[in-house]
Amino acid sequence: MSSTPSWKRTVAQVSYALALYEQCFRAPIADTWPLLQLGKRASLKKLFASFRDDALDDLAELIDLFVETQPDLLAAKELVFNPTFDASLLLGGADGDLIADGRLLDIKTKLGAEIAKTDFWQLLGYALGDFRDAHGITEVGFYFSRQGVQVTWDIDMT
Repeated sequence: MSSTPSWKRTVAQVSYALALYEQCFRAPIADTWPLLQLGKRASLKKLFASFRDDALDDLAELIDLFVETQPDLLAAKELVFNPTFDASLLLGGADGDLIADGRLLDIKTKLGAEIAKTDFWQLLGYALGDFRDAHGITEVGFYFSRQGVQVTWDIDMT
């Protein structure tokens, strides 16, 4: 049994469920997907019950770390989740993770906080793909969710 408070467990369950549904949008269908295994008539309660406690506890820890270390993101006045860009179709349907008050962030959930060259080029491609400056991107960066660290660069051209 999990020691995670019930409200936080619910947030973790909803986050996990949304990630599973996003998988349906982004990847080729696989018989091993939890949503397919449960069947099309499965309730949300049954879906939530299928989640492992350790996975939900991990998500709850990520929530705590985010709240503790990212007050500027929590206070942002304008948030755009999964933003698309003018060049998204040219980039294979690419979308970003988050824009918070003009700061484009790619969220990385991995053990180490290293930035791979391909990660950096991907982020830069998103920013350059906003041809009309629809999002008013002034900074780009990464949020490393397991470390609670943000690394950003100013790209404001005004």
